Amino acid sequence: VQTCALPIYLAIVLGNRALVTKHFGFAETGQFSLAYDMGTRLIAAFGSALDVLLFQIAVRTDDQHGPERALDQISRNMSIVIAILLPAAVGLWFIVPSLEHVLVPELYRGPFGHYLKLLLPGLLCFGLMNFAINPVFQIIKMTRPLITAAVMACVTDIFFIVILPQMPDASNYALAQAGALIVAMISLLIFAAVQSPRWPRARDLFFSILGVIFMALALWPLQGLPAGLLTLGLQVLLGSLVYSLFVLCFDIAGLRSLVFKRLKPQEA
Repeated sequence: VQTCALPIYLAIVLGNRALVTKHFGFAETGQFSLAYDMGTRLIAAFGSALDVLLFQIAVRTDDQHGPERALDQISRNMSIVIAILLPAAVGLWFIVPSLEHVLVPELYRGPFGHYLKLLLPGLLCFGLMNFAINPVFQIIKMTRPLITAAVMACVTDIFFIVILPQMPDASNYALAQAGALIVAMISLLIFAAVQSPRWPRARDLFFSILGVIFMALALWPLQGLPAGLLTLGLQVLLGSLVYSLFVLCFDIAGLRSLVFKRLKPQEA
């Protein structure tokens, strides 16, 4: 279903890259593109791993128990996706300098981190759309809202490019692209609300956000450390530990129960 809208999102990406090339040259386009491509892949890596399992559960529930029960499952899936993607995106923002130092060629460092941080809010919204919200429409077999949201993203991107002041680099295009994806997600949420879906529990959303805040507070002092593999490992370890403690203490999105159920020996 969602493949119907993907060419429109791709047109936004390619159009912005063409404009960046026109105004700043191929070198700037390469720096801009690397930040978007790597950021997209990192967010998608988390979301795809979840989607392979979670959406199949929803489809099986739909086949066995009908659409009402399937929508209940989708709401639980939403909670899990949010509980994973939100800390992943915030954590990525903190590790950008070390990630840049370890993985990015020296000529791309600096602009890569700058563009990735500008794009991250939009990339998070794109991940939430694909892996949390789109399944609502996939289950009820509706394509129009996905295409409409993509068209609105395209219009929003053009609007931001026109109204944002020209900058000495491609920052305004990064902001326009991120803003377009944010508007697309808001549009999908409105369309989903019309279909009366089951939303994630407020408790899960609250503790997910609270856990991310505490994770950010723990990672903030590490920003002064020299960028590198050691700092990257320390940031990932500390951030994962703090957020995992919240998951264990408050059973965010039922993840604690799910893990313990998997670890519990099966009775003969």
